[in-house]
Amino acid sequence: MRKRLAEAWNEPLYRNSLYLIFNSLIMALFGFVFWSIAAKQFSSEDVGLATAVISAVSLVANLSLLGFNVSILKFKDKSLNYTALLLCSLFALALSLFFVLFVNIFSPNLSFLSSELFYVLGFVAFCILSVIYFILGSMLVAEERNGIVLIKDTLFSLVKVSLIFFISGVFGLLISWYIGVLLASILSLFFVHMDKNIFDIRKVFRFSFYNYVSNVLGILPTVLLPLIIIHYLGASYAAYFYVVWMIANLLFIVPTAMTQNLLSSGKEEKIKKAYMSSIILLLLGVLGLFVIGKFLLNLFNPEYVLALPLLYILALSSIPYGVKRIYQTKLNIQGHVKKVIVMDVITLFVTLVGSVLFIEYGLLAVGLSWLMGNILSIIGVWGE
Repeated sequence: MRKRLAEAWNEPLYRNSLYLIFNSLIMALFGFVFWSIAAKQFSSEDVGLATAVISAVSLVANLSLLGFNVSILKFKDKSLNYTALLLCSLFALALSLFFVLFVNIFSPNLSFLSSELFYVLGFVAFCILSVIYFILGSMLVAEERNGIVLIKDTLFSLVKVSLIFFISGVFGLLISWYIGVLLASILSLFFVHMDKNIFDIRKVFRFSFYNYVSNVLGILPTVLLPLIIIHYLGASYAAYFYVVWMIANLLFIVPTAMTQNLLSSGKEEKIKKAYMSSIILLLLGVLGLFVIGKFLLNLFNPEYVLALPLLYILALSSIPYGVKRIYQTKLNIQGHVKKVIVMDVITLFVTLVGSVLFIEYGLLAVGLSWLMGNILSIIGVWGE
């Protein structure tokens, strides 16, 4: 047994993936602590608004990555690192200003973001910092500094949890998050390598563009669903959804970690290992959430148990989600990036349309739509 564990640890795919999985578990643990404290100290309406703002920041930040977060993993060029950081930050500046100017159209519930210059500047800075945080994370993974990724994300988590005891209201919740991202990004800068020569992005344009489209399509359900829920069901349900989604992410991180390291290694022969290890870990995780899911929701607030059926559905969805993510990485390694986009289009379309059409059934409709979206995306492309 000890020998097998040693052999698994010596396998870079498993070792680096375990670093990222453990890192995500640490972040999830602190996330539980953060939002459980928030759920007890603040009203569900305040928590719902804060999660909606964070979702909006995540949307802007991911739209601003331009696919470079994936290209950095594949091409591992130090001048690309610098060029990506510069271009993505400038794009985040423009996109965040655009969002604030038209926030009354995009999400009327967040109209307070445009009410004062202080809120505008805060939102813009939050978006730019989030982009920097994501890009720096990709650089560290590409350089196989997964231990530093763990330190970076742990610092972010510690800071936001520590500050929540000294804050109040929606603004306070956001400030704690913002300062955590800032300090973690500063720390990361000491460990990444960049060449300040401008990289010729034409060399990676096709790969970056298709993965940009794929990434945007992939994260849209995550960031749009809270906005849909807060619009149709109210801020309290947005808070329920956010907490359940955060718990389900304990499972989603398994294939995510595997795919990052698969793409960085570029070795297609490791695909079967990734499938096998991911499915085993996910089955164990699903079983665990079915056993302790109600207990976890009670830790936040007894009212959050209303979302327990959603948690069960999202837990089950982690299996088709994991299969989809690993298959998409295989397609990326093979250069079939258009098929990656098709899978994400199917997932997005089914999830959003199903959620809106059947929203009268509450959060259950959202969960089932997400589950079916992932299943149908696999059926639609597999074996082509």
